[in-house]
Amino acid sequence: MLPGVAELVMHARTFTRSRGLADGVGEGAAGELPAAWGSAPLSSALIGFGGTDGVLDRADGFLRATAA
Repeated sequence: MLPGVAELVMHARTFTRSRGLADGVGEGAAGELPAAWGSAPLSSALIGFGGTDGVLDRADGFLRATAA
């Protein structure tokens, strides 16, 4: 079952903030990824996108493309 938009946004915020990055709403606090990212389906997505750096690279590319 695919997650809803609210769930995707929640996971994106948690991921971003756990990497020490501000999410536009609150400040980041570097730390460990939440436990949910260690189990399917999030762990599979994280591996598929090249780990945390791969996810951040894709997000950066998306933001650059949409800002143009």
